[in-house]
Amino acid sequence: MSAILGIFAADGAGATDDEVRGGLEAMRSRGGELVEIWRDADAVLGVARQPWETSAAFGGAAAIAVSDRYAVVADAGLYYRDDLRRALAAAHVRPASDTPAALILAAFEAWGEECAAHLEGDFAFLVWDRRARRVIGARDFVGMRALYYASLGDSFIAASTIGGVLACRRCPSDLNWFAIGNAVARLFGATHETCYAAVNSLLAGFTLVTAASGPPRTSRHWTPPPIGRGNGPPFTEAAVELRRLLTRAVAERAPDGETGSVWLSGGYDSTAIFAVGQERLRAREDGAQLRAVSMSYPEGDTGNEDATIRSVAAFWNQPVQWVHSADVPMFGDEERRAARRDNVFSHPFEMWQRAMARGSRAVDARIALQGIGGDELFAGTDLYLADMFRGGRWLALSREWNARVRRYGFRYFVRQAVVPTLGPTARRAVALLRGGKPLADAYAFRPPTWMRADFVRTHDLEGRETACVPRLENAGFAEQQAYQCMTHQCFGVIRPPIFDFGVEEGVELRLPLFDRRVVEFAAPRPAAERLSGEESKRLLRASVRGLLPDDVLAPRRNRTGMTSGYFDQWMRKTPPAWMVDVMTNSLLAQFGVIDERALRGAWTEYQATGSNELGTLLYATLQTELWLRNRESPFSGSQPRERVIARAG
Repeated sequence: MSAILGIFAADGAGATDDEVRGGLEAMRSRGGELVEIWRDADAVLGVARQPWETSAAFGGAAAIAVSDRYAVVADAGLYYRDDLRRALAAAHVRPASDTPAALILAAFEAWGEECAAHLEGDFAFLVWDRRARRVIGARDFVGMRALYYASLGDSFIAASTIGGVLACRRCPSDLNWFAIGNAVARLFGATHETCYAAVNSLLAGFTLVTAASGPPRTSRHWTPPPIGRGNGPPFTEAAVELRRLLTRAVAERAPDGETGSVWLSGGYDSTAIFAVGQERLRAREDGAQLRAVSMSYPEGDTGNEDATIRSVAAFWNQPVQWVHSADVPMFGDEERRAARRDNVFSHPFEMWQRAMARGSRAVDARIALQGIGGDELFAGTDLYLADMFRGGRWLALSREWNARVRRYGFRYFVRQAVVPTLGPTARRAVALLRGGKPLADAYAFRPPTWMRADFVRTHDLEGRETACVPRLENAGFAEQQAYQCMTHQCFGVIRPPIFDFGVEEGVELRLPLFDRRVVEFAAPRPAAERLSGEESKRLLRASVRGLLPDDVLAPRRNRTGMTSGYFDQWMRKTPPAWMVDVMTNSLLAQFGVIDERALRGAWTEYQATGSNELGTLLYATLQTELWLRNRESPFSGSQPRERVIARAG
């Protein structure tokens, strides 16, 4: 992964060397030892990387590519390069080299602004069109690599991090209180906005185009295929095809002839990746290894899957590199971390992610494959019951009741199957019967009780959040939710820090299940292949039958591998001293964002109940407070217009 930077100025006032190096230095955690800079009259591109990222497995020696007309800087890992080269040849374009930057430049020469739709991989890049004096940027649909930008009159700045943009002297650092309020409430609406008013995030799956002197325009270059509407092969044939696609996806991402790793849990997703990877290596016999790195939780913990992990490893006669949760505190030097973090969002499992990355380095692996994507593609939720209820499919609904739902009780059935189908009139009638208490709306987002109502109302947090939920026209409930899981921009906020933690520890994370070809094949498959009766992820499990022990692939009555116990241990049972301290003399309270007394009351409630949902919201709020305290001057030039309103009364 590279730290990339682009500074473009239509007035000819190009960036100084100090400004460019300052921007790259602000992103030093992403790379700083190897620096490459390219200049034009109105543009400068910069990139910084670590030495280990210059090998062929990570893109090669050059991250900037230049032709007579275009210059490209890329933070990218591209897959299926042979297919891309064939497509380029058909378009009569020949790339200068095999580096991601050179391939992206060739793709732009072939397809212009549509080039990102032809790329498969993890990428964020900038193209400078020297003739038209315009900038084009793009980010892949998974969103592991971020790209931030600021449009400042005659100047345009883009970088891999918020700090990289802010480090340029021409970018103001006023705070964006709407985004900070979202962070307090753990809302992700309007995620193109960041905690700094001048800086925006390019959304995952989008392309940006701007002239150096004009406002940028963005458009989506990737949309998931129709969810559950395909007419593909029968189930048995589909399982065979899925195995082939998964094997290719892993092969494209695993290092050739070297050691890679899989973060192996006991769930179906990572075990499937591990299995097809081992089968591929057994067939190749080139000395490469794919090592298992696993988190071990204490006996009785909700995350403990040690027995299943050992069973999978023994099946393939492979050792396991264990990382023990007891040795991985959730918190550590929080004030320093908050001061370093240029984004207000704090990932609660940062230390967990870093420990796993160090586990990969312990087996000499620079690449770690994860099972992220399996839930979105292969699992379902009980909203499929609402589809059956609305469609009058009573026989199918009866079978589901007998097979699985009845053990949860009638109230659960009503909540999942009946309530989502009710229209506004029916909801109002039910609310009256409930003494005025409205039914929960699956698409309504409510801020925590300790946020001040006037702040929420002034910034329209609820309305803007609801408006940003991706929706499909004429879609079923289950289809709608699956679509949201693949397109909601919350993932474009959550995933980049995970990627960054890995690189800072010397490991690049890759997600084979979010391979575009796997997505395009799996997403249209029928909903019944995701969840039916006692069986979840039916198609994925069938695709690796014979590559994993039968007991590992057997249906499971309850979810396993949940990290709620780990979170509860560190957040509620052994909270650090700073957590209580930031609930007094709160800056968020001074700015009228929260009610300090209500926050402390919620903390008391959390200590008593251990509610995971409440704990997650408290974590977000307290980390936002800590971040605000560690800004150099949160009051300077950043007082929100609504501050007086918030203090009124």
